[in-house]
Amino acid sequence: MSEDIKLVSSVKDLNCWISEEFINKLSSSKKDVILLNGPLGVGKTQWVSLFVKQMFGDQSLQSTADNEEAGNGEAGNVKKENVTSSPTFSLHNVYQKAGLTIHHFDLYRLSSENELESFNFWDVFKEDNAYVIIEWSKKFSILKFFPGWQVHNIDIDFLDKNSSSRQIKYTKSK
Repeated sequence: MSEDIKLVSSVKDLNCWISEEFINKLSSSKKDVILLNGPLGVGKTQWVSLFVKQMFGDQSLQSTADNEEAGNGEAGNVKKENVTSSPTFSLHNVYQKAGLTIHHFDLYRLSSENELESFNFWDVFKEDNAYVIIEWSKKFSILKFFPGWQVHNIDIDFLDKNSSSRQIKYTKSK
């Protein structure tokens, strides 16, 4: 397991790290799990937005959020164009384009691993040609459940309380 530490002071720096360094670390099989952790407000969802734009380009993409408030109060999928957002309330957003799927989970509101079953979390690992991003993955010991998937750990933290700079700690494991 290798560890890289990167300091970024702007969104531009973060975007450069994603495009010039991180994307080259992804597996050729497109079966990658990205565990994204850090305190509230550090930029995890911003990271996801930049990653999705890098993977799909700035062209339109289709996003589906599993949402219990689909306009009429009933469970359903809400489709949006050109949107990446935090799935804190929906728990799971899906971005798709040209045969590639990016699943984006946010486990912040969950209180136990048992809740993962309630929105078919484990089903996405039966797919091929997908990337799975999990915010707040350290809440549960789920790492052991990804056989056959390349696992990327990204911890983002504030450099200090008075700075807009961030420290990104990256490790990759199989």
